Amino acid sequence: MYMNVGSFRTETMEEWVVERFQKLTYYAQAIVDFKDDILARFNQIEDEKSERYSAINPQMRELRKQGRELNETISAEKDRRKLEMLSNEGVEFKGRKREGWNGETYIEYPDFQAKFDERWHGVRGIKILRTSASGKSADVRITIKGTKYNVGGEITKELMSKDVMRVRMENVLKFVNHNETVA
Repeated sequence: MYMNVGSFRTETMEEWVVERFQKLTYYAQAIVDFKDDILARFNQIEDEKSERYSAINPQMRELRKQGRELNETISAEKDRRKLEMLSNEGVEFKGRKREGWNGETYIEYPDFQAKFDERWHGVRGIKILRTSASGKSADVRITIKGTKYNVGGEITKELMSKDVMRVRMENVLKFVNHNETVA
């Protein structure tokens, strides 16, 4: 058996230090004297626990299996509903209120990584236009707030729609799942 006692250093030898070492010696001697009994009792407790666990283990395994199947069914239904919503009316994002360094508040919208070299900032909405036959990619329409320059030199900010072709479906689903709280 191994007994770990913390070590420390005192500047003076006071009565409480001596008393501490006396108690440590007493308990260490008790452990040495009764280590066979302690180990036997420990092994007995472990055997009892193992017997009880193996008695209920088949029931627990069946309950875990049922719970896992139920969670998979729920996840599949959620994914199906998200895809249906994305394909029919699309998803609009509300944005999160943030505070700038100067104390002004603004609304931040999520960024969408469509492809490895194509990223859209401040996405307000997304909708699936078409999916591929395999279901691995889709053509999507994203809505962003963009800047429009008029002929007279006027600059206006307005919502614009952009069609992005052949986006991996996993990118779309990951984007929607990650920004679920903003939708």
